[in-house]
Amino acid sequence: MLQTHRICIRFSMIALGVIAAGALLGIPSALAQTHWSIEGTMPSYGESNSPPPLCPLVPPPYLINFPPIPPAGCPVNLPFAPLVGLGGSAVDNDGNVLSGGPATPAFVHSDGFTLEMTSYAGLYIVSGPVPLGYVFPGPISGLGYDSAGDIVWVTDGTMAAGLSMLVPVCPVPAVVVPPFPILSPAGAPQWGLDWDPCTGTLWACDLAGNVSQYAIGGALLFTFNVVPFFPPLLTGLAVNATNGNIQVTDGIMVGEFLPVGVPAPAGPFYLSANPYPIPPWAAPVDGLGFSLRPQNYGTNCNPFGGAGPTIGWGGGYPFAGNGGFTISETGATPGASAILVYGFGYACPGLPVGGCPGGMLWIAPPLRLLGVGLVPGSGTITLPAPIPPPAARPCGFPVGIPLFLQFVNILPGGGGLELTDALSFTIGAI
Repeated sequence: MLQTHRICIRFSMIALGVIAAGALLGIPSALAQTHWSIEGTMPSYGESNSPPPLCPLVPPPYLINFPPIPPAGCPVNLPFAPLVGLGGSAVDNDGNVLSGGPATPAFVHSDGFTLEMTSYAGLYIVSGPVPLGYVFPGPISGLGYDSAGDIVWVTDGTMAAGLSMLVPVCPVPAVVVPPFPILSPAGAPQWGLDWDPCTGTLWACDLAGNVSQYAIGGALLFTFNVVPFFPPLLTGLAVNATNGNIQVTDGIMVGEFLPVGVPAPAGPFYLSANPYPIPPWAAPVDGLGFSLRPQNYGTNCNPFGGAGPTIGWGGGYPFAGNGGFTISETGATPGASAILVYGFGYACPGLPVGGCPGGMLWIAPPLRLLGVGLVPGSGTITLPAPIPPPAARPCGFPVGIPLFLQFVNILPGGGGLELTDALSFTIGAI
């Protein structure tokens, strides 16, 4: 156990040291991990992203959760017609006291009249009604989440306010930032909203295709229009917490823009096209919430035709300051010598590897190798990989640094190699 612990600490120090070197060399950041939206006719919540070309994902980048059954007397998001500008989605990337803290992210959705927080698997955490006239005259048309402050930012299309849901029952959410105007430059309703952790501002999008940045209090700081690159009927917005880019949706497609209003170039991992389609759903979606969840990609390999080992992660999402983050391998052959391969770019398609028929390395050279010892009888190795806080708050190094990782195991007795699939994430801000 002591030796394993030493290996784990060594991994953390070496990996983060290499991250620092990569940052100094100007390694480009990977982009979005995933996003969440709400679809009102089912009703349901969905997670998706843009699949990388020539690089299979495990599992597919698509998840649907249905509203859970709340405790007696607590509200739930009800079915509602699509494209009416109601509700939205947001992500608490570092969790909160109700969800269980940094290791358990939370997801907030609204149908316009209710805020509901669930776990990743769709389990109920808390919900509360937002009656007409309590915060705004109209229903909620967009929302975002300040993970560090645990504030749910909401808009009715012309005003914004900050609410708190950190009460373990289901009362009306408390108003912690009173309403202030966020008027669209075109006078159109705002149908999307999110908090920018790097600037401490809000971004909103409207039905005329305008994307606007506001100071808390309502001062308009910057605006740009997505037309003709993207349709003007915008129904959701999210801030990419790894690089500050702005993502918008019309309910069918997602587009990503640099904060200056220029479309982000396609090509990086999980931005294989810009814009890219949301997987087919029951109806166009409302809202957009940005998630830092790591993504598995590629395939694993076992020379004997078995299931093969898999790579995983734990301890919450990879945000700067998450001291509990871990990298793991499961299903490995006991007694094999495990090597962690990691780097700053992906290889899609993979690079063929001898010693395992069909085996592929899914990481682009130059490769870094770290021996982590023999696989125990459980077939599982877990390596603590604490992520340091940002050097310059809130979005300095290591925010924006990408990592791609894969285990290669040397089987005992000259039995060849076995390989896991690969893991990708970019360190984000909260």
